Amino acid sequence: LVVLSALGAVASAFAGGIDSAAWIGPSDAPAAQFFRFRCPFVETGAPLKVTVSADQRYILLLDGEVISRGPAFGDINQWHSQEVKVEKSGGPNHLLEAVVWRLGSEGFAGDRPSAQMTWKTGFILKAEGEYDRQLTTGIAKWQVGALTSTVPNGPAAKGGAFGVGCQFKVTGASVLEEQPARYEDAVIVRAKGAAAFSGGGVLAKGWHVEPSLLPEQLHRTIRPGETPAAFAVPPHARVEKLFDLGNFYCAYPMLRVKGGRGAKVTWGWTEALRDPTINDSYSWNGAVDVVRCSKTDRAKREGMVFSEKYAMVDTFVCDGRDSALFTTPWWRCGRWCRLVVETGDEPLEILDVALDETRYPLEEESRFETDDPSLKSIEAMCVRGVQMCAHEIMYDCPFWEQQMYPGDCRVSFLALTAMTRDDRLIRQGLGLFDGARRADGSIPMNWPSVGDQSSTTWMLSWIVAIGDYALWHADRLWLKDRLAGV
Repeated sequence: LVVLSALGAVASAFAGGIDSAAWIGPSDAPAAQFFRFRCPFVETGAPLKVTVSADQRYILLLDGEVISRGPAFGDINQWHSQEVKVEKSGGPNHLLEAVVWRLGSEGFAGDRPSAQMTWKTGFILKAEGEYDRQLTTGIAKWQVGALTSTVPNGPAAKGGAFGVGCQFKVTGASVLEEQPARYEDAVIVRAKGAAAFSGGGVLAKGWHVEPSLLPEQLHRTIRPGETPAAFAVPPHARVEKLFDLGNFYCAYPMLRVKGGRGAKVTWGWTEALRDPTINDSYSWNGAVDVVRCSKTDRAKREGMVFSEKYAMVDTFVCDGRDSALFTTPWWRCGRWCRLVVETGDEPLEILDVALDETRYPLEEESRFETDDPSLKSIEAMCVRGVQMCAHEIMYDCPFWEQQMYPGDCRVSFLALTAMTRDDRLIRQGLGLFDGARRADGSIPMNWPSVGDQSSTTWMLSWIVAIGDYALWHADRLWLKDRLAGV
C-alpha cells in the first residue's frame, strides 16, 4: 500500500504542467508530412504565456509571425517543452498557429535529421491564466489541415544523406505561408495526464515531457558577404549566382519572389568549393588514414567548382504570386551558396535573398590576451566553430551528421566553459546521455539518435565530462543527480 501510494504521488507530479493539456492531431492520420494547426483567441490584456511541444517539430506563429521553433532535441522518455511568452498588439482578435511536421524514414539515411526522434504525430500547448480555456489543447477548439507544397527531395529522400535529413522541393508556398485546402477539428491523440503511471505503476508509453533547459535558438535576418541584391530574370532564361557568405553560417534560406509562374529556383549550400583536379579518396593502410580531398582553402574561388555531390540543394517552384516567400523546414549551413533561376513563359523578380541565421545564442564572454598576434585569428576561428556546432544539442558538426557524441562534445563543452558562464547546453546534453542508459548501465555512443551506436571509449568520455563539470561549474544538485549513473 505504501508503494502504491508513492506511485500515485509520482503520477500526480507527472500530470502537472503541460501534461494537464492533451496531445492533439489529425483525425485520420493522412499521408501528409506537414500539418497546420490554428486557434483564434481574444486579447485579455495580459501577456500571452504558453508551454508548447510537438512530435516531431513545431513552428509556432502568432498572427502570421514566427514566435518559437522546437522542441529541443530529446528522446521519447526525455521529450522537451518550451515556454513562450509574448506581448501582443494590434487589436483584440488574434490567431495562434502551429506548423507541425513528421518525416518518416529511419536510420542515418533517413529524410529527417538523425537526432530527431519520434513516437507519433502530435501537438500540445498549455496556456496560462485567462488564456487557458481559449488556447489549451484538449480544451480549446483547435483545427488542423494538411500541407502538401513541401516534400522531401534529392538523395536523402531516397536514403542517400547522412544524418542531416533531406533536401526539399517547395511548390508555390512554403510551410510558413501555405494554407490547407481544408481544415477539420483536431482530435485528442493522447489524453491529458497520460504520461503518468497507469495501474500498478506501469509507466505509460509515449512522451514523457520535461521543460527544456535551453532558451530559444537565435534567429536574426542577415545578408552577409556577397548575398545578392534584388534582381530580375526575363522569360526563358537561366541565371546562376555563386556567392561567398564570407564565413560559415547556419541559417534558414529566405527567398522572396514575384511572378514567374512555373519558374524553378534552386538554392544550394556547401562548406567550400571543390578542386576539380583532385579526386576525393579515403583509405586505410593499416597504420594511417590516406586522404585526398578536393575541399581545400574555404575562401578560394578561382579554378574551383560548386559540386552538388557535396551540397544541400533545395528546389523552389513559383506559382506567379506577387509576393511569395520560400524557405525550408530545417536549416542549412555552409560558407558558399549558389542560386540557379530558370524561368518559363513569365519573368521572375527576386525581391529579396536573406538568411534567417540560427544557432544557440552563444557569444564569447571571456577575453584572451597574448603577445602573439597570429593567435587572434585562430581564436576567432575556434569561437566560430563552437558557435556553429551549438544548437539544441552540441553537434559533432552541422554539415555532415548533426549528432552528439560524448567524446566529441566533452571537448566542445570545455570550449563552452572557456567562452561563457552559460552551462545550460552542457547540462542538457550530459543529461540526455544519462537518461539514455541501457539495462546494462552503459550509455550510447551518440544520443539522441535513430541510429544507436556503441563505443566503450566514448561511453567513458561521458564520465570524464561529468568530472569536468564538477571542476568548473556550480550546479551541485544537478551534479548529484548524475552520480548514480556514473
